Amino acid sequence: MINELEEGDHIDGVQRTYNFEAEDADVEGDLTLYYINTNDVTNWYKDKEPIGDQWGLSIAERVNGETDVLETDVNPYTNRATSEDVQLNGTHEFVITQ
Repeated sequence: MINELEEGDHIDGVQRTYNFEAEDADVEGDLTLYYINTNDVTNWYKDKEPIGDQWGLSIAERVNGETDVLETDVNPYTNRATSEDVQLNGTHEFVITQ
């Protein structure tokens, strides 16, 4: 289960860090993450520049300081990003990124 959701200073807009702890279990299936617009303005703008197109968002896994972008289906109407056939064991860190 996802046991932590936090915003980092280096992460902007819809990007958040999701930590998944599977412990010793082998978990396989679709990974769905939900995001929110926390920019305090409408239409995905922060300051005068657009954050970007929600259709271009991706789920990425952070491993040893590297980011591995997963194939992602996005539904911007429900603020949902899904990656299929994800295999997890132990601790994993994911972000929704552009």
